Amino acid sequence: MNHPIIQLVVAQLRGMLREPGIIFWAFAFPIVMAWILGIAFDGRGETKPTVALILAGQPGVHARKLQSSTQIQFRVLDREGAMRALKKGEIQVIVSEVAGKIKIEFDPANQEAATIHLKVERELSERKADIQIERLSAPGSRYIDFLLPGLLGMGVMNACMWGTGWVMIEFRIKKLLRAMVAASMNKVHFLLSFFIARVLANVVESGLLILFAYFYFGSQLQGSWLALVVAMFSGIVAFSGIAVLAASRANNTQIANGVLNAVTLPSMILSGVFFNYHNFPEWVVPFVQKLPLTLIADSVRSVFIEGAGVPDILLPSAILCAMGIVFGALGLRAYRWY
Repeated sequence: MNHPIIQLVVAQLRGMLREPGIIFWAFAFPIVMAWILGIAFDGRGETKPTVALILAGQPGVHARKLQSSTQIQFRVLDREGAMRALKKGEIQVIVSEVAGKIKIEFDPANQEAATIHLKVERELSERKADIQIERLSAPGSRYIDFLLPGLLGMGVMNACMWGTGWVMIEFRIKKLLRAMVAASMNKVHFLLSFFIARVLANVVESGLLILFAYFYFGSQLQGSWLALVVAMFSGIVAFSGIAVLAASRANNTQIANGVLNAVTLPSMILSGVFFNYHNFPEWVVPFVQKLPLTLIADSVRSVFIEGAGVPDILLPSAILCAMGIVFGALGLRAYRWY
């Protein structure tokens, strides 16, 4: 027991046990995440994929076969309604029947859509239907058009949580805050400097991503540029406030990583960045819709591919700004400056 390696290991373990925060984020948090996601994705909560069904008059024999499916939920829509639902991410595949022929439209780049398309084909295999596959390529209907707004929102979240929260924690760990406070630094000015820096940095970060998507994929903004600016700005306000609260007490890197990841990781999974959150069980969706990243992603998506203007995104933007102010005030009140 006197070997130096054993003594060093014991010292490391004792140091960990003296920090309850480290124990929680290292051991309890993964279990909590597994429990939450396990409930969300368990077989009992599994939902049927939703597919748009466009009919020309009365449903034919193949359409009736599809509507009786127990594996897929079909929504009868007109062409305009189907495209609107596709842009919102509510459906991934469009099926139409014309003169006894079935046309299936989807974006092969979307793995979820490709899986649903195979289920539709399997439903029709017994009747040997004449099936035509068509790739969705119009801007606004592709997976990249759904993904881009989510990435813009996720960029705002990560920039604020790590660019603001982590840096503020690092300042505390390095004792820089003590020196700043001793030098009569205005605390509000200190926090505002992070917010302004995030706004300026996000202009560049988001601008580069939008330009890349425009030139490489042909993605174009369908709505108002002012509405996009309002949505992004409100997101920065919200996550800046959350970052201040998250950074208010952490005093070592282990706890800091746990706190920041506790905000960012669940949001990336749940908030509809990479796939539509309506795929979760119905009881989960109302909670997911209230998450800050969901509000940002939905607002940016409505502006980017649905043509929304400022009035359409005022409510979620106001909620995000209110979140930022409340969380920021709580964080400032609880903030440990040294």
